[in-house]
Amino acid sequence: MLGSVHDTKVSPCVQFGCRDLLVTEGALIGIAGAVLGAALGLAATAKFTGQVPVALCGVAVVAALAGAAITAVSALLPARALRRLPAAHLLAED
Repeated sequence: MLGSVHDTKVSPCVQFGCRDLLVTEGALIGIAGAVLGAALGLAATAKFTGQVPVALCGVAVVAALAGAAITAVSALLPARALRRLPAAHLLAED
């Protein structure tokens, strides 16, 4: 029977690992948001002041790295919770 618990196909979630997938997705979303936020901050500074100080570029890079790291770390908690749930029960609900 297709989709049963005894099916021999391995889902992509099991192959790659749900935890890895969740943390990778969180990191990518964090990187996108952090880079976009830093770029918009630098663009707003350039628009309002007419210049972008070099020190502010360094601050934007540090803020982008910190934002991406915080997002990736915050994705670990739900990933750990997902690991404790039985896979058969999760797949049966779909």
